[in-house]
Amino acid sequence: MKKIIISSFIMIVLASGCGCKNKLKKEENLQKLPVTVNFEVNEDQVVDGLKIENISLITDEKGMSKFTATVTNGNKTAYNISSLKIILKDSKNKKVQTLVGYIGKELEPEQMTEINASTAADLSTVVSVKFDIVR
Repeated sequence: MKKIIISSFIMIVLASGCGCKNKLKKEENLQKLPVTVNFEVNEDQVVDGLKIENISLITDEKGMSKFTATVTNGNKTAYNISSLKIILKDSKNKKVQTLVGYIGKELEPEQMTEINASTAADLSTVVSVKFDIVR
């Protein structure tokens, strides 16, 4: 009877892996942090009275890149805007990629909105950003 209980206990421990495998996976997930934060692109800009601030471009360990920014209408009148073309360039001023940040509404004076754009491209070489307005 003791052999059956001990054998059952050993089989349960082996089948569950003592939780060691789960602990390892959690530690691996903690190490998956963004590998590139492009600090050079985060200078605030003003384009046709629109203030573009809090610019962030992050490329993760898988080469996925995410762009975010806050857009505020700094004009004294409402501003109708469809989207912003986000033109990303490298250190040689060569265009690396163009993203689109969709807005699709009229911004009242001082009204703020956030734009987001993602791509599967690795944008870790980007050092500058230019914006074109699409009305």
